[in-house]
Amino acid sequence: LQRVRETVRSFVEKELIPLEPTLPDPEVIPPEVRAELNRKVKAMGLWAAAVPESEGGGGLGVLGHIVIREEVCRTIVGDARDERGFGGNPWPVLYSCTPEQKARYLVPMVRGDATMFFAMSEPGAGNDAGSIRTTAVRDGDSWVLNGGKTWITAAGSADFGVVFAMTDPAKGVRGGLSCFFVDRDTPGMTISPPHRTIGAARVYDIFFDDCRVSLESVIGEVGEAFELAQKTLTITRLMQAPISLGLAQRALE
Repeated sequence: LQRVRETVRSFVEKELIPLEPTLPDPEVIPPEVRAELNRKVKAMGLWAAAVPESEGGGGLGVLGHIVIREEVCRTIVGDARDERGFGGNPWPVLYSCTPEQKARYLVPMVRGDATMFFAMSEPGAGNDAGSIRTTAVRDGDSWVLNGGKTWITAAGSADFGVVFAMTDPAKGVRGGLSCFFVDRDTPGMTISPPHRTIGAARVYDIFFDDCRVSLESVIGEVGEAFELAQKTLTITRLMQAPISLGLAQRALE
């Protein structure tokens, strides 16, 4: 991991920090610049570094991802949570998919051919999954989603997302919360213009109005998504530490 740290630090100093004064808005990485960063990182062998080898990644795991993220966050190019070229690491919920779902969603994510959003937070339900009001009702060969999400990063440009909804509100998180794939441009899903934050993130509101998804869109078992959420958020929350450390180190320098 020390070698990984040194390699990423060199990349940040040679490729990312010099970009800061050249971009019209350093918080926004132009597509052509991002593509070139991605290409260079893939050539270095550090693309999808945190993904298990069994899923086509580098196998460095959570600790390796933390080390990379701390170094990458020493630059103000992009959002503090942006991979800045060290991408290909999906939200962990995708590791719980069926083989067919992995082929459609996980594999393109690992290759860098797709992006995703994770939609759990709502105006009245942040960390409290039991307060989620978005519902999913079975109707023949479809699930029908109604409700809304807020503060969803990357929703405006993502190719697909995973959405948490109550399939049995009476049971709540104990058997009533489910998770669904929703593809971009699915009828019934509307995404707001971005809200700009102090931390450079662009976040969005998402609204579902009789949004239909297939029965095959369910991730895991119906009603058992609370465990999926816990496993995913445990890992992603760990990333807040290296983000803060990287930013603080650069400020100190």
